[in-house]
Amino acid sequence: LSHAPAEAERHGLAFVKAPGSPLNNRQLHFLTVRDGAHQQTFRARGGCCRYYTLPEGDFCTTCVMRGRADQEARLLAYLHSQFAHTNP
Repeated sequence: LSHAPAEAERHGLAFVKAPGSPLNNRQLHFLTVRDGAHQQTFRARGGCCRYYTLPEGDFCTTCVMRGRADQEARLLAYLHSQFAHTNP
């Protein structure tokens, strides 16, 4: 079913963004990246986990402190690394 991922995303957002939900956050969203024939959807956090405050820490890939373009570039690099051996 080609619509299944979009429907799952819609249902997931409706659940976590329900009024009164402790998970409700305006910044929570999904990012879909494509690398040739491959595509994957990732959930982007709606808040900061503060991992960057640890001595060895950094901003998470989908950290709200990163710009959208930076998030997408990092996820695309990850996706590419997962399928690099299958691409000519």
